[in-house]
Amino acid sequence: MHSEEYFSLISSRLTHHTTTNVSGMIMAFISKPSCLILAVTPANSDLANSDALKLAKEVDPEGIRTIGVLTKLDLMDDGTDARDILDNKILPLRRGYIGIVNRSQKDIDGNKDIKAAQAAERKYFLSHPSYRHLADRAGTGFLQKTLNQQLTNHIREVLPSLRGKLEQQLMAMEGEVKEFRLQGHGGKEDKAARPRVMMQ
Repeated sequence: MHSEEYFSLISSRLTHHTTTNVSGMIMAFISKPSCLILAVTPANSDLANSDALKLAKEVDPEGIRTIGVLTKLDLMDDGTDARDILDNKILPLRRGYIGIVNRSQKDIDGNKDIKAAQAAERKYFLSHPSYRHLADRAGTGFLQKTLNQQLTNHIREVLPSLRGKLEQQLMAMEGEVKEFRLQGHGGKEDKAARPRVMMQ
């Protein structure tokens, strides 16, 4: 059982050429009803034109399987914020949006570790007048925790139907194998050659 059956990430930072090349591969994954979609969009771009959300909407028009992530909140123009988006009032998703603040290139060049970066991120949300009310449901740590919880719950929800499909496929395959062996032995089944099927 592969994790990509359940979880796919789409980034909105795709060039036209790249989008053309990978859109088919992305759609192959996110079209599956068993797949959660992580749509990542920079907050300093136009959310309405987000490639990630556009692709997600094609296969999940009601936003049931899509989790929105807004990055680079600290790079938005002065006087603007993403409060209404993070409060799920604009382009709402059933699973909502989570805002994060990435390490800057200066932080990376200066070898700022993840722990220090998360502390700075936490301080940013607590001190920002538009975001302090959602500081406990924002940030990289909260995103990680939320994804773990939602993925676990989603797998638990879809597992029964997947198990049923696998059992149906197994029965059909066993029927085909039995028919093939009967044809190969004059109508008599060769029980000694019956395949063993293991499900992991």
